[in-house]
Amino acid sequence: MKIKDLILKTEKVNWQNLKDLQPIDLKNNYHSEKTKKSIIENGFARAIYVWQEQDNIYIIDGHLRTDILIELKNEGFEIPEQLNCTFLDLPNKKTAIKYLLQVFNQKTNPINSNNLDNWLQEVDLNIEELNIELEELHIELLDNINLSSEDLDKFFEESNVLPEEEKQKIILEYTEEQYPKVVEAFKNHSNKSKEQIVWELLEI
Repeated sequence: MKIKDLILKTEKVNWQNLKDLQPIDLKNNYHSEKTKKSIIENGFARAIYVWQEQDNIYIIDGHLRTDILIELKNEGFEIPEQLNCTFLDLPNKKTAIKYLLQVFNQKTNPINSNNLDNWLQEVDLNIEELNIELEELHIELLDNINLSSEDLDKFFEESNVLPEEEKQKIILEYTEEQYPKVVEAFKNHSNKSKEQIVWELLEI
């Protein structure tokens, strides 16, 4: 069986003209501050993966980084007008979405299950049609679960003894307005992990 090479080319384009393939709220961007810090310290080191349909170039991988570049530009940082983009040879938008979800769905930012459902409805697609198993995607499925204090105690007891890859987790969700304030609050406790901060609050 022959492995296909889907990379057409890599060239510099005006990144501010790129269009979003996915909705803005598809992923929970818990690592935006870490990524922002990396770009400031290390520069822009990875090409944005894109798919072109006529005159429109859509981002397949690089949404968070382009959002951060806009943020940095507004803060006064000098951003190159053109950055490297890697163009993929994909036949249509449906296939581009499939690759966004299946190939470029990195585990740093889990997909919000509700927003994924809403997006696929908007573009008139479903997981089955894309031939993707849910197990292949890093989807956050805990957003509608309410835990009692007993459940929380049990969770933290278990999370302290389980191997890292087997630990359970609680996802805290915030509105677009709340999230920057939460990030700023965490910065005031930079000597502690987010898990430690939340645990101390729960113990009070």
